[in-house]
Formats: sequence, structure tokens, C-alpha cells
Amino acid sequence: MTILRASAAHDFLALVPTLTGYRSENSIVCVAFRGNRTAAAFRVDLPAPGDERGERAVIDAIVGLFCRLPEVDAAVPVIYTESTFADTGIPRARFADRLVEVLGENGFLVRDALCHAADAWGSYLDPECPTRGRSLDLIADSELSAAATAIRNGDELAGVDSPGILPQVDDRERHRFERVLSRLRRELSGDEEPRVIAQVFALADPSPVPWVEFCATTAVGDLPPVARAWLLELIQSPPTRDQAMVQFAFGELAGLAAVADQEEWESGVDYGADDDVDETVAEILLGRCVMRPDVQRTRSAVELLRLLVASAPRDDRPAPLCMLGWLLWALGRGSAAARVIETALSIDPDYGMARALHSLLGSAVLPEWAFAEAPGDAPVT
Repeated sequence: MTILRASAAHDFLALVPTLTGYRSENSIVCVAFRGNRTAAAFRVDLPAPGDERGERAVIDAIVGLFCRLPEVDAAVPVIYTESTFADTGIPRARFADRLVEVLGENGFLVRDALCHAADAWGSYLDPECPTRGRSLDLIADSELSAAATAIRNGDELAGVDSPGILPQVDDRERHRFERVLSRLRRELSGDEEPRVIAQVFALADPSPVPWVEFCATTAVGDLPPVARAWLLELIQSPPTRDQAMVQFAFGELAGLAAVADQEEWESGVDYGADDDVDETVAEILLGRCVMRPDVQRTRSAVELLRLLVASAPRDDRPAPLCMLGWLLWALGRGSAAARVIETALSIDPDYGMARALHSLLGSAVLPEWAFAEAPGDAPVT
């Protein structure tokens, strides 16, 4: 656990992007505390200026989320906006004041309330905050800015919906993948000698659970086109797609439990539930369990699926797009997930899982594991 102490507001602002894992724009990032230590951070879209109904809905949502976080007793909301101090003084002051007031009414100590605008930053609780705000250089030059970069191993932070933007794949690489996939499908239909299938068997057990585990535990750059092509073929089956989603996030045991759950549902035979994974696939996909996904494993799966979608023929994309969207939602990246699911629906408006996930995301439901207490690994005090 890395503990960093923010003694000034600009130091705290230097750390917030590392807490969330992305750069926020036109957003409210709420950092929750248990005592003096951060316990969680979440982001919601900033409502449009003057939209009083939208502002009330956002405040209610924020307070509701705080109330669900175990043992949280304090908050620091940070408003990120493209507006400027030069135009309006500190932007969104009325909205921020109301948010602070309602948080206080619900028993949360508001340690500070900050604004990161396009031209300056300031505190809504600082009566001496200059009309034109304080210099953004204070944030960039903070010693904790360098410390936060070190925590990320020097990685630059992308925008909030960047995982929903597909990577560029070289035309030659994409055509190579499509040739392998086409040959694989001809072999599966019995039209050609099983050369690609032989390569699949040489890599790992090609049945769904072992194959997903092989893909989950192999670096994305080390998976040859044949491996990705077989995964794409497997997940065109909805039961395998759902099993793979769960397995990528929670591990091989969850994949096996998902298969048993599906077989039990199809046959009416009770195969027995594993004591460690007793939720049904449907409950997990809806986020109705407190078991947390393996974050590193899930992030690796996100990168694999982004590459898979970018390489795949258009008609084959809805299944991996749904997997990608759900895994992003499981990681708390709802904006990126929504972008991905909208892409799936643009390809096939009737694709059932895409429609179900669109409804889930549209209802602003968060998975139960988002509110489960995690080991103490927050970097700010």
C-alpha cells in the first residue's frame, strides 16, 4: 500500500486523476473518505448549466452512492469543467453550494469542494479564493504530481471513455486475421483440411473454459491470430460469450461454475453449486454479487477484446463488443461501456445482449461489488 499525504488542495487535485485512473472532463469526481483516508472515488457527468432538474437528479445520485459506501463519513467533490474563471468567476458555484449543503444534511463532512476549470482552479469553501482562480501550474508542479506518475509507472492517463475507442489495427494485420478466421470456418464446416484447427489444438485445450483461461493468462501481444480467431468463434455462442465474460473477470472457477449453471438451467439437473461461486451467471452479469472482479485480469481482457473487435469483420463484432462493454462496466467505466454498447447496437439493433446491457447502463445501476469494502489500497490521506 502506498500512502501519500495531501497537505494542500492543489496537491489533492494532483492525485485525483490517479485515484480514478483517467482524466475527467465536464464531470463531478467525488472522493469518499473513511476518517482521514480515501475509501473510494466515482465520477458522474456534470449536468448542463441551468438545468435545475438535472442538477437535483445528480445531487440525489451522488448522495445515494455515498450512503451505500460502508463506513464512509466524509467527502471531497471536485468539479471538472471547460468553463473558465475569467468568464464567470468560479464556475458552477450555485450547484456546488447545493451539493455541499445536501451532503452535509445527510451526515457527511465535506472536507473541501474544488473546481478544476479550463484556466484555473479554486475551492468553493475558500472565501479568499481569487475571482480569477489559482494557477493550474500549482497542480502540475506539485511534488505529489510526480509521485502519482510514479504510482502509474509513468503511464499517461487517457480520457474517461478512451477504452471505448477501438485501437487502430494495421490493414495488413487485419487482413491476416480475417484470412485465418475464414480458413478456420471453412475447416469447421468440413470444406478444408484442419490445418488451423490443428494449430488451435497445439496451443491449448480448445474447449471454452480452458481456452478462455489460456487467453486470460497470456499477454495480448503473445496471442497469435489463430488464438484470437478461435476465441472470436467460440463467443459467437451466447452461453460461451456469457461464460467468457464472467471468467475473464473472476477467474477459471467462475467459468466452470457458469458452465455448470447453464447446463443445469438447460437440463433441469442440479449439478451442485460451488461454495466459492454460488451466484448464477445472470446475477453476476447484473452485478448482483459482492465478489470483486480481479482488476488486473479484467483490464488485460479489456485490451484483448479491444484488439479483437478492431480486427474482426463487422458482423462478428457485437459479441466481443458486449463482452468489452460489460467488463468496462464491471471496472466502473460506465461512460466507455455505453460507447461500446452503442457501437454494438449500430451494427445489430436486435442483438439481445447489447439491448440488455444498454438498458442496464441506461438505468445507472452499479454492481454490488462497487460498494463492497476492498483491502486498504487508497493512495491519498
